[in-house]
Amino acid sequence: MHFAHPYLFLLLLLLIPLWVYYFSYRKKGGFSFSSLALSQIRKQERWKVRSFVSYGDLIFKSLFFLMLVFVMARPQLKRSETKRKSSGLDIVLAVDASESMRQRDYVIDRQYATRMDVVRKVVGEFVKHRPNDRIGLVVFGDFAFTRSPLTLDHDVLHEYIQGVEIGVAGGKTAIGDAIAVAVKRIKDIPSKSKIVILLSDGEDNSSDISPTEAARLAKTLKTKVYTVGMERGSQNMLSRFSGRFRGDHLTALKEIAEITDAKFFRVNTTENLRDVYKEIDRLEKTEIETKEFIEFDEAYFPFAVAGLVFFIFDILFGLSRFRRIP
Repeated sequence: MHFAHPYLFLLLLLLIPLWVYYFSYRKKGGFSFSSLALSQIRKQERWKVRSFVSYGDLIFKSLFFLMLVFVMARPQLKRSETKRKSSGLDIVLAVDASESMRQRDYVIDRQYATRMDVVRKVVGEFVKHRPNDRIGLVVFGDFAFTRSPLTLDHDVLHEYIQGVEIGVAGGKTAIGDAIAVAVKRIKDIPSKSKIVILLSDGEDNSSDISPTEAARLAKTLKTKVYTVGMERGSQNMLSRFSGRFRGDHLTALKEIAEITDAKFFRVNTTENLRDVYKEIDRLEKTEIETKEFIEFDEAYFPFAVAGLVFFIFDILFGLSRFRRIP
């Protein structure tokens, strides 16, 4: 138990002169009862009862005063609660939703799945592992748009990610515009670290701003752009025998990452993609500042009730056969 005003217990020192006065007054003699018949009753009582009769009014007054001081000191029951405050990363996920993401050359649970299915699954897992960061979502195709602003409500964000449809922004690939939209969304938010994670399986063919210009803009605004290039899935028979599906169209993504002091990743399986997001998670860890907040529940009520009971007993005692002549 905790007391909000413990210094009020000094008031209990006032009981000392009360008790001294009471015992000094009783030494002066006089009648203690309203009739001599009551004095005969006192002789017949045992010592403990005689003591209570003699000092009952003082005891009740003292207990009432004690309870009053307890109430004024505000007894409280401590209830501790820890809250975490993130020092905060701001992350924008830029996801390619062009027609090429419809290809079924990746595998989930031993079944062929579209590239978009794999992205939904892996990116959703990444979000769940970053509970203390504000994360937003940009989707791009022919053009780029914000699907979700930066938010800490990751349940809603996860629903947005799962709801991304292929072709929702057109069939082409506007990587430069995607970076520009992501940087615009994040630039005015105060944060210790700002990053964009851009995923695409193609080369830019629809942007109003070139990917390199967008990357320089991100660099100026102190935003890292991690890039993830999806190649043809390694389960596809053509990719096993042909090198033309690997490399050339991802050169721009590598350049973007280099300009912004980030990293470029090349993937061709679901596990590759999952490992990439795990590595980004390790590279961009969020520092957590932990603060403890202590809440108190007021606990004066039992003392108030006890004080009221002692007060009533004192009044009843004064009206009883044990009352003293003034």
